Order: sequence, then structure tokens, then C-alpha cells
Amino acid sequence: MAELKIKSLLDNPAELEFFIGWFAGRWGNEAVYRDCMSACINFAAPLP
Repeated sequence: MAELKIKSLLDNPAELEFFIGWFAGRWGNEAVYRDCMSACINFAAPLP
């Protein structure tokens, strides 16, 4: 079994497209994930 590793989008902003694709591939609605994740990595506070 592969080891599960949790990654933070804030620590890996270059992987934004991977994160969006992974979530959208499971639950659809890519536009919602793109909007939400893009806003989160560009917000100054840790919890927008």
C-alpha cells in the first residue's frame, strides 16, 4: 500500500492545477475549486 502524504496548497502553490484537477475529478465543478483554491493561496490570512 502506498504511503499517504498530505500536502498543503499554501506550501506548494505551483501544484495548484494538480489540486484543482484532483478535487474536480472526484466531485466535479472545476470552476468552484479553481475559484476557491486560487483565492486561498492569494489571501494574506491563513483562513480566508
